[in-house]
Amino acid sequence: MESNGIIDIEFWRLCAAYVFVVILLIIVKWRGITREKQIMLATVRMTVQLILAGYVLTYIFENPHPLLSLGFLCAMALFSIHNIFNFYQKCTAVHLIIEESEK
Repeated sequence: MESNGIIDIEFWRLCAAYVFVVILLIIVKWRGITREKQIMLATVRMTVQLILAGYVLTYIFENPHPLLSLGFLCAMALFSIHNIFNFYQKCTAVHLIIEESEK
């Protein structure tokens, strides 16, 4: 199960995590909420992001150089700042549209 400090997750345990997504999809379908496509897209994005994060962290821990760690921290900070500005611009645009429609 564990080799070189890396914990391997068995396939059945990984599938068990997705049982909750299936339960959510059943509830959403039962309640008549049309969000199945968004839930599936979010699930795929989550899975890909977690896999990539695992590979990146494994690489960082196997190559413990301070500049490499600092570079990854700066990249993450820049990415999060970029996302915050995009979110703020979308919120401002929606707010302006609402104000215009109320006039």
